[in-house]
Amino acid sequence: MNGSPSDDLFRRLEKLEREGRRWKAGALGLAALLAAAVLVGATDNPQEATLKKLTIVNSSGDSVVVLGSDGHGKAIMTFRDPEGKLFMELGTQLGPHLWMQGADGQSSVQVGVWRWEEADKEVPSLRFADTKGEERVKLGYDLDFKAGLEICCKAGRIVSLSGD
Repeated sequence: MNGSPSDDLFRRLEKLEREGRRWKAGALGLAALLAAAVLVGATDNPQEATLKKLTIVNSSGDSVVVLGSDGHGKAIMTFRDPEGKLFMELGTQLGPHLWMQGADGQSSVQVGVWRWEEADKEVPSLRFADTKGEERVKLGYDLDFKAGLEICCKAGRIVSLSGD
């Protein structure tokens, strides 16, 4: 040994103090970094987020659900298959509606409360379209709120039952 046991103890104590200061500085730096991250991401209500559009993607990165607004500023939520083909829409443009399309790209079901601006009325209806996209069955009300059922035959003839 080159020195007394007290000198050795003193050197070891100094080394421990230096390491303690480094750990303390590192911990303070980390705390400052975390505080900055919290402040940057903080809002008045941390359980609330404001977004223009939310897109959910599958494991391949394909957009499968989009929540946002349409070109008219109305709320809309769309669902797509992995190839990008639209198969369901929940929207509000002409009134609240749900639209579902079959795999053929034409057959569909629509249910909604459609808004007729010129008549200042909202009219609920349920509609079914065939594989050519042509509406074949309509169940709902007319603008005078008379219940009706229309069945459109392949020849274009309409069989109608009305609440009159």
